Amino acid sequence: MEIPVQWALDDWEQYCYLPGISGSGLIESPRKVRELWSLEFRALRAEGGCFVLTNHPFLSGRPSRAAALEELIEEVTGTGDTWVAPLADLARHVRSLDLPPRTLTPPDPDRP
Repeated sequence: MEIPVQWALDDWEQYCYLPGISGSGLIESPRKVRELWSLEFRALRAEGGCFVLTNHPFLSGRPSRAAALEELIEEVTGTGDTWVAPLADLARHVRSLDLPPRTLTPPDPDRP
């Protein structure tokens, strides 16, 4: 079972900066990050999509970032029609649907 994730919903891209190791050197404002995640949530909700937010405690756990995350959680849970669950519960639910596995054909290296 693969749960879809995306870099736009990972706090690493927004907040991580380890000089010489990782990050662009630009640490985003929690306000900007909250707006980005909120817009993505609204769009995915409108499409019936799966919003999977990835947070690292040492990044999103800073006070201003945690406050922005709390605001986002309040928005998500305040919709009244959004299921908020651990990924294990989501995986169990999808497995219970007895969907056929999705298969992908690898590209043929001999075809241009």
